[in-house]
Amino acid sequence: RGVACGPLSSRRCISSPAAMGSGRDKKKKAAKRSHPEEVAKKVSGKEKTERKTQKSADKKERRKEREAQGGEDDIDAILASLALEDAKKSAVTVDADVPPPSPRCNASLTACEISPKRHELVLFGGEHYDGKKCRVYGDLYRYHIEKGVWSRVHSPGGPPARSAHVAGYWKGFVYVFGGEFTSPNQERFHHFKCLWRLDLSTNRWEELKLRGAPSPRSGHRAVMHKGRLVVFGGFFDNGKKVKYYGDTHVFDTQALTWTSVGEASGAGNAPSPRSAAGLAVHADTLLLYGGYSKSVAEDELDAERGTAHTDLWALPLSTLRWERLKRQGMPPGARAGFALTTHLKRAVLFGGVMDREAKGGEVLISEFYNELYQLQLDSRRWFPLALRRAKGKGGATGATPEEEEEARRARDEELAERALRRAAAKRAAQTPEDRAATLIQAHYRGHTVRKAYKTYRLGGAVSELLYAPASGERPPRDAPRPRGRINAQLAVSGSTLYVYGGIVEIGDKEITLDDLWSLSLKNPAWVCLHEPTAAEAAWPDSDEDEWETDSDLDEDEKALREKGSRA
Repeated sequence: RGVACGPLSSRRCISSPAAMGSGRDKKKKAAKRSHPEEVAKKVSGKEKTERKTQKSADKKERRKEREAQGGEDDIDAILASLALEDAKKSAVTVDADVPPPSPRCNASLTACEISPKRHELVLFGGEHYDGKKCRVYGDLYRYHIEKGVWSRVHSPGGPPARSAHVAGYWKGFVYVFGGEFTSPNQERFHHFKCLWRLDLSTNRWEELKLRGAPSPRSGHRAVMHKGRLVVFGGFFDNGKKVKYYGDTHVFDTQALTWTSVGEASGAGNAPSPRSAAGLAVHADTLLLYGGYSKSVAEDELDAERGTAHTDLWALPLSTLRWERLKRQGMPPGARAGFALTTHLKRAVLFGGVMDREAKGGEVLISEFYNELYQLQLDSRRWFPLALRRAKGKGGATGATPEEEEEARRARDEELAERALRRAAAKRAAQTPEDRAATLIQAHYRGHTVRKAYKTYRLGGAVSELLYAPASGERPPRDAPRPRGRINAQLAVSGSTLYVYGGIVEIGDKEITLDDLWSLSLKNPAWVCLHEPTAAEAAWPDSDEDEWETDSDLDEDEKALREKGSRA
């Protein structure tokens, strides 16, 4: 202590061993005076080990806390912070009869049969963009279909927050695979390859750490078939390059094993790599429709071009050889972000969007669809799913569910065939104005018809085909229906289709929805179970003028709209 230490001294400044020893001796003497019995007692090896273990645990906890103090776009820090918060909880709690989940898209909505008299929809994860920041959810909700009430489940030790994952139900468990976590500014992404299982009897999560799992990805699609979760496609984005997948994997829920099946894509004998495809399984054959992918444009450096696929493929699970199928019947037009699910012998498609350029690329028209299409899985033909007026309660028909399904299918096919015959007859006798109107309808639907009309300056009489639905039969004008959207959550329980949330554009803004709709697939008529909240006002500095009124339209557009309403 007596050694001078200064900038001019060339000696190292250290404490003498005597001084250090003296300090320790003083502490020992003080401790002996205050607690002589504790000092005299020797510490056992077990106690030393326990102290070291506790010290290491405390050190590890402090390191996790430091890692969790990163920036708001540090994904590792955000995930570490969420894990710390989750680690503080131990018991499973359930909040009964709560408000519906917040607005979101790219979540999973899984139909589950808890008992013959109780059916539920299990909603997990998703994301919401408010115009400035993106928020990714890891919450879990259960919707009691018979009672029409939501419950929120708080289950510690579950999967990290994610979106664009897949989920499937089998014998009391919900399986969740993959997905992504997006930074608040949407600049960084973390893709998952973990597989989780939720026990619906205890609301407990369990991670299944198995070999042979698919690579990390999001935007993939999956379907549960006889206890096997079939997964296809998806993409991986490392911030510099996006890679799309065209592989197929099967997870066996009984054997708890992953198997890679199907041929490598890209050679023309299998679906090209893509995300957001539609999957269905019938008679041990996997059917794949559509999807979306981006590629670098050959004529422009570093420019990407998006493709909304419209091809249909079949993969028999016995031979594992892909076969491309013809587009038969009345298939939907090209679109991205649609949702597809299976009901008995058909796949039901809802929603989607198509972006089209007009006026030499100066105008981009985005059409959000709320149409319904059905793919008959045995004949593999497409037909529009025509809406009907809701019928009152009548007496029992005595028909079995299978007989009712066959009768409904026969009606839909007959309606579609009539529409095709009418369209062929009209084309044979069309005027130039009719042909122009038909061309517009082939590329535009709903409210964007008037935009296309204004762009092309169609003159003279306008064919009523501009406003005719694809099935050839106009649904009731006062019938409620959900807004067109993309990335919605879709599920079928029994013979009822459910749609929750999604995204729609209003002006230049993307609005995330939180409405819940049901549709009886025996007598298709929409019912709104939960009205959308004021999601439009959730955006900072939202402008109510984004909603278009008749005062904003020019005379040509008004005349076209009035003519369409009279048709």
